[in-house]
Amino acid sequence: MRLLAPALILFAIAGCAAAPQLPLAARPAALPIRGCNAHAALPLVGQIADDAARKRAKELTGARTVRLVRPRQPQAMNFDSGRLDIEVDRSGKITGFSCG
Repeated sequence: MRLLAPALILFAIAGCAAAPQLPLAARPAALPIRGCNAHAALPLVGQIADDAARKRAKELTGARTVRLVRPRQPQAMNFDSGRLDIEVDRSGKITGFSCG
């Protein structure tokens, strides 16, 4: 037991040593995170979701892809931060936006 205590103390002290830091130039670059900003497309609410409106919504939000969501339409539940969901009513008018 007497030999175990000094070994544990040395092990604990060794764990407190700071890890060496890489210089900024040697650090790996962070991967860009690209998502969408659904609030940017709110001025399009009430318009018909034709090709021009979908393209404009994609540009405004920075989304990579666009999905049209109709009332009571089944959807895949996979999350994609770069996808803009355009919610429309039965007549095809845009009622809202969400990302994912």
